[in-house]
Parts: sequence; structure tokens; C-alpha cells
Amino acid sequence: MNENKEQDTPEANEDWWFQYLSEDEKLERQRAAGLLEEQAEVENTSEPQWKVVARTVRKHAPKAAAIVGIGLAVTHWAVVTVKLGNLQNQHQATLETLEKRESEISQEREFTAQKEEALNTEKAQVAAKEKELALNQEQMQKQAEEAGKELSGLRESIQKMVGLSQEIYALKTEARHGVLLDLEDEKAREQAIQKSWEELSKSLAEDAAFEGERALINLRVLQSQALAGEIELHDLGSIDWEAAGMEQERALILARIYYKHARNLASQGKQAEAEALVESCIELMQNMEQATEEHNYISGMFFEVKGDLKLKEEPRVALKHYLTAIKFLDAVVKDAPDSRKLRTKLAQLCQSVSVLPSIDGKSAWSEELKQQAREQASWLVAQDPQCRSAHLLLAKLDVVAAEDCLRERKLSKVDDLLGSAKRSLDLGGGDVLIQSSLDGVRAFLAWDKGNQRSAIELMDRQVDALNGLLVAEPDNVSAYCRCAALLWARSMMQTSTVKARSDGDRALDLLASVLSGPACLRSVSARRMSARILCDLAEIEMHAGSKRKAKDYLVRSEKLWAEIRSQWGLSAEDREMEHWCVYQLTLL
Repeated sequence: MNENKEQDTPEANEDWWFQYLSEDEKLERQRAAGLLEEQAEVENTSEPQWKVVARTVRKHAPKAAAIVGIGLAVTHWAVVTVKLGNLQNQHQATLETLEKRESEISQEREFTAQKEEALNTEKAQVAAKEKELALNQEQMQKQAEEAGKELSGLRESIQKMVGLSQEIYALKTEARHGVLLDLEDEKAREQAIQKSWEELSKSLAEDAAFEGERALINLRVLQSQALAGEIELHDLGSIDWEAAGMEQERALILARIYYKHARNLASQGKQAEAEALVESCIELMQNMEQATEEHNYISGMFFEVKGDLKLKEEPRVALKHYLTAIKFLDAVVKDAPDSRKLRTKLAQLCQSVSVLPSIDGKSAWSEELKQQAREQASWLVAQDPQCRSAHLLLAKLDVVAAEDCLRERKLSKVDDLLGSAKRSLDLGGGDVLIQSSLDGVRAFLAWDKGNQRSAIELMDRQVDALNGLLVAEPDNVSAYCRCAALLWARSMMQTSTVKARSDGDRALDLLASVLSGPACLRSVSARRMSARILCDLAEIEMHAGSKRKAKDYLVRSEKLWAEIRSQWGLSAEDREMEHWCVYQLTLL
């Protein structure tokens, strides 16, 4: 039935594919076919056109309305469908957007939570840091207070050190000024400085960082006390040489201290103790590098002390020690040619040793020492025209040379030497001992020319000056010897036997004081001078007719000549005096 129906359909007959059209397309084709049929009818009818149109309209109006309605419905549905599709798409997009946004929000919430957690952690850390900072500030405050206290202590220590430094500097500076030195108690000032050092050492004891400085200060204090003789040498055992950083200087420092003590002991006549100290120093010197300036200097100083110790009992050995000391000092001067102190020491030692009597009449070494002393003093004056000690040493050497010329009757050279001595003496600031020696030579020249009054006046003036010096310096051995020499010379100028005997006896008393004291370089010349004075006094007594007194003088003189001969040997002049003494004794 269906097949017959389809065959009846015009579209089925004309278009076999009609069956494949959609409903809308089929409806459209049917409508078009109907219109074509109606048009054919109109064209084939003879009715008026408007009737045809009216009939067509009436015929198709319901159907057209239906079609229009369906079209509108379809159109509306299509619109709705499109809108619904759009709405669905929008809904789907909105959902996707919401899901994406929710995911983002979730991530943001998670990120925010992490940030909050991190922020809380940071807040906790900041709180911890603030607490730590507060603790640090408190600790820093305490440290600042402690540092302030330490700084205050250091400031006080530094102020003490500055004060001590300027005191020491002032002491050294004023020591070069004779007037200031005379007006001040130097020893008291040194003790005050030493006490300040001790107080500084105590203040540094609170800080371990100053252990080395404190040890060094203690070393210097003990060194000063030892040199001043205020402590025993065994007290030096408390010195921490390593902490003070002075281990390398230990031998040198102790050697200098031992030298000072040995010299003091020798001057006190404590020979055994002094010799033991010298041996201890020799052991110390073995730890020092040989042939160095320090080693040679200390060696020279100790050979000088050894000479002092042997001078009384073994003068020949003593002289060898002195010459060895000079050799060491000369080596030091060659190593340190610009040292004025060393040259001064060498010149003074050469001059002092040159006064010793020659051994067995050999005096060449004495002249060599005088020449060496003059060379050193001349160098010092050339380098420093204001060097007073060098000028005084040159003056002393010129006076000694003038005395030698006077004894040898080389009178033509005496005036020139005295003029040179006077110029040097003035440049050196003057010296009582040298002036007395110079005027003593002048007195001899005046006496030799027959000006007895002028000679006696010169002698009187210088004897008075030396008596004043002895009052001021009762331990000045050179003053004793020089005053004795002037009294001896004046006794030979006196026309009165009483005055001559008085001057001679006074001279012997002064020399006896020297001989009864500790052995020194002047001891030998004092013994020789005493022997000669005794011979001269014996001659005076013989001329006065006092044989008993003359004999007493000669006996004493003979004894001294025997001592001199056994210890030193006699020069030609000494042998002549001894022979005269023995011969006069045989006559008496």
C-alpha cells in the first residue's frame, strides 16, 4: 500500500530521490507543485483574473496559514534551539570557568595558606631574632661597661706610663746639667720612679693580656734594685725571662749586674766574694756569642775588675788584666767607631792605667797608653766640640806631659803644654784636680826661676781648693793623692823646717788613707810617692840635726822600696832613691 501511495505522489514519479528529502524539503516541494497546478488552471480558464486570485487565496489560505505557522514555529524552535545551544555552550563555558576559577581559588587558598604559614614562621623567627637581639644588646651593654672599665684602667696605666716616661726622660736630661743635678736628690727621684713602676706592674696584673709587659717591668725593677744594691742577687731568680721576652738578653743583663756588684765588693775590700762573682760572670759569658760587641765590652769590664782585685797582692797580674781590658775595649771601639761613650771609657782607662809604675823599668807601654788616650780624646773633640769630658781628658794629658817634661828638664815644652791644657780645661768647664795639677807645674816653674813667693802662693791656693774638695768628696782617692803631691812639693819649697815637716807629714797621712783603703790604681803611685816623701823628710831632718827622726823616715822608706821592688820592680830613678836610702841608713 505504501508502495502504491508513493507511486501516486508526483514527486515519487518525477524524482526517485524524493524519499530521501527531509520533511521540510518535501513540504516545500509539494507547495511549489500545488502553485504550479493553480497557475496552469488560471492560465487555462477564461474567468477574470481577480476571481482566479480570490479563489486561489480562499483555497490555500488555511494551508498557507498552517504553513506560516509551522514556519514560524520551526523558526521559533530553531531560534530557541540555537539559543538553547548557546545557553548550553555558555553554561558549559561558565561551568568550565567556574571549575577553573575554583581551581585557581583553591590554589590561591593553598598559596595563601602557605604564605600565612611562612609569614607565621617569619614572625616567629623575627620574634626569636628580636629576643636574641635584646639579649645581644644586653650582653653588648655589659661588654661595653666592662670594656669601659678596662679602658679606664688602661687609660690610667697609660697615663702612669706617660708620666714615668717623662720622668725618666727628665732625669736623663737633667743629669747633663750640673746645677740641676746638684740641686736635686737623684737617688730619691730614682726610687720614686721605681715605686711607680712597681705600682704599674700591680695594675697590669689584672689583665692576662699584659703578662709579657708585666714580666718585663718586673725584670727592669729587679734589675734597677740589683744595680743599686737594694736586693740580693738570688732575688733575681724570680725573673720570668721567657715571659718578658728577654731570654736572649739574659746573659748580658746578668753580666752587667754581676759587674756592678763585683766592683762594689772590690771597693769594699771583699776580694773573695768579688772574685767568685767574676767567675760566675765568666760562666755566663760562655753562653754569649763570642767576639760580639756585647761580649767584648763585658769582657773588658770584667778584666778591669779582675785587675782591681789583683792590684794589691799581684800587681804584675793586675797590669796584665788591665791591658787585656784595654784590648777588648779597643776591639769594641773598632766595631762601633761612632760610640762616644765607648771611646770615652777607653780613653779614661788608658789614662788611668798609664799612671801605674813601669815593671822592671820598662815604661814604653805607659807612653803607648797615653798616646792612645790622647787619640781617643782628640777624636771625641773633633766630633763634638762641646764634649766636656774629652776636653778635660786632653787637659789632664797635657798636664801629665808637662810634668814629665819638668822632671826631664825639657822646660822649653812646658809652657806650650800648659797653654794647651788651660784652653782644654776652660772648654771642659773647669776641674779642681786638673787646675791644681796645672798650677802645681806653674809653681815649680816659678820656684825654679827663683820666684819662691809666687810659687808658695800658687801652692797655697790649690791646697786650699783641694781641702775643700776633700770635705765635699771624702772618698775621692784622686783628691787625696793630688793634695799629698802638692803638700810634698810645698814642703820642698819651705824655708822653715817646721813647715816643711808639717807639709810632709800631712802628705804622708793623706797617702796612708789611700793605702789603708781598698786597692786602686792610685795605690801603687801612693806607695811610691810615700817612699820618696820619706826620703825627702829624712834629708830635711838630717840637715836640721835630728838623726833619730831622719832614721825613722829612712826605715819606713826602705820598707816601702822593698815592697815596690818585689811587686813591680824598680825604675832607674827608683833604684837611685833606694840606694840613697840604704846608704844614709848605714851612715846613721
